[in-house]
Amino acid sequence: MATGIQRLVRRALLAKLKGSATLTTLVPSASINPDGEPTWPHIHLRAPVTRRLRAAGVNGGEGSFDVHAFARSRYDAGARVETAEDHAGRIGGAIEAALADNRLALEGGGTVRIEVTDMRLLEDDTPDAFHWFAQVNWRALAS
Repeated sequence: MATGIQRLVRRALLAKLKGSATLTTLVPSASINPDGEPTWPHIHLRAPVTRRLRAAGVNGGEGSFDVHAFARSRYDAGARVETAEDHAGRIGGAIEAALADNRLALEGGGTVRIEVTDMRLLEDDTPDAFHWFAQVNWRALAS
């Protein structure tokens, strides 16, 4: 397996998310996989799994990341203009569109094929908040 392929895939996914104008209108780029205490709404890539791919003439890896989006209701002048459920759902839709069955370039060469699956939308433990999440499955071949 190409050394550090999981890190390369994570960086490619983050670049794609942060490069989506539709998504960053909903969630600022600084709140996508932030360091430290996040501001609402926020997105995180977590729980990577990587498996080695090796066969005649093939060297690479495949795996998955969980992508999580957290949102609260939106208010304007004290009036609720969007429920937390709808807000999280819109963010999830923007994530799906940004990552939709794509091929992404990896740093140093090569590509990774991605697919977004298993989307869910749940009430969060935080009051007036919802949690959207999905799995991003990937496969990368190294030369």
